Amino acid sequence: MNCVFVIVLFTLNGVTHVSVVLSCMTLVGNVPFFIIQRYNRFRLQRLKKTILRRLKRQNKMLVCTTAENESESVTE
Repeated sequence: MNCVFVIVLFTLNGVTHVSVVLSCMTLVGNVPFFIIQRYNRFRLQRLKKTILRRLKRQNKMLVCTTAENESESVTE
């Protein structure tokens, strides 16, 4: 989005050579971050699923152990 803004801004001012160079510099400067975000998105989604699965298992185990403890205390 920044690249488009720079192109429009400099085109309106009439300095086309500068607008092309600055737009290319902005694009080149942002490309690594685009790549990092796209690569990390899938890893983070997988990590989120794994964490949620582990939390669900822990909650099930916690519920089972507390239910067992409660049933033991009632029988005593």
